[in-house]
Formats: sequence, structure tokens, C-alpha cells
Amino acid sequence: MRKVFLLLAIGLLCSCNKNEEDLPVGSYDYDAKQLSGTYVLSKVFWSGTPTDLNNDGISYHDLLENEFATLPGYYEPYNQATVKAVANKEQQAIIVNLQLPYPDFSQKEKQYFVSKLSYLPISIPGASDSKKLSFKTMNFKNDDYFALRGIEKISIEKISPKEIQVRAYCLLYNLETQTPVKNYLHYTYQRMDGQ
Repeated sequence: MRKVFLLLAIGLLCSCNKNEEDLPVGSYDYDAKQLSGTYVLSKVFWSGTPTDLNNDGISYHDLLENEFATLPGYYEPYNQATVKAVANKEQQAIIVNLQLPYPDFSQKEKQYFVSKLSYLPISIPGASDSKKLSFKTMNFKNDDYFALRGIEKISIEKISPKEIQVRAYCLLYNLETQTPVKNYLHYTYQRMDGQ
């Protein structure tokens, strides 16, 4: 009797593993299994001219550690993204939830400066078409939200079980020349260990 039970248990385990391996690449179930989890912000890169946001006299492209981490309002627990699978009768979607850090500019005596680092909570939906997972580009008008001034669109550049790359087309002020510059902020999130 013990042998029969042991053979049934092994057979059941093997069939479960086989079902997971048989998920078609690009299907909702495959994407949900591969991508769901928590990711941590590892890099923020500005594609424009290097910038000095914290007024320490040094300009950088790589902003997370060199600029953002020294600004008031920096809050490390917000530097995470979660990917969740949502399924109901109407739809199946993969949702990327994140809080994008961005410098909040203020003006005093006609001079722009960064008053603090703010976070934009945003959810970006994606859907599988049985071949490819694609995400909606989030477009904003300058009058949508006061906090979003200068941010025109946000999109997922790349997503994998190890990494998420998000791109925001936005405006940053060059504080040396006091001129607005439009370009891309690239956010990279790395999968947390143990997932």
C-alpha cells in the first residue's frame, strides 16, 4: 500500500511539473508565472546633458545614488515595483505598479531649484496576444496634474523575469543655465532575490 501511495505521489508531482513546463511562451499564464513579483529600483539615468540637481557642483547622468538619494523626500521603501497578474471574466492583464521618483522643481526670484524628490504612483497595464506581451504607453497633458508638469509619456521599454526598464519623456531644468530640457529618464528595476 505504501508503494502505491508513493507511486501516486511521484506521478502527481511529475504531472504538475510537466503542466508548468508546457505553458506556451507568450501566453498570459506563462507571463504571469514568469514576471509576477517584486523588483527594486537600481538605476535612474538621464539621457540629456548631465545635470546637478542637489546643488553640490557635480553633474551626472546616473541620478539615483548621485542626485536623488541626497534630496529631501527620498524614501527608499518607495523604490520598488510589483508585477501582478489579474484575471477575470472580461480580461487577463499583467499590471506593473510602481512609484517613479522625480525632482520637483520650484522657482524663487526667477531661479529654478529642486525643492524635493517626489514620487508618482502609476499602474501600467499589459496584455498578452499569445505571442508577445505589450504594455500601454501612459500619455499625459501638462494640465492633467500639477505634479506631472513636464512629464509627457511613460512606457515600459523592457520587462523580463530579472528586470524592468521604464522610460519617462519629461522635462528637467538645467540649473546652471536655468533652461528647460526635454529628454528621457530611464528607470531600471531588478528582481528581488528569492523569487
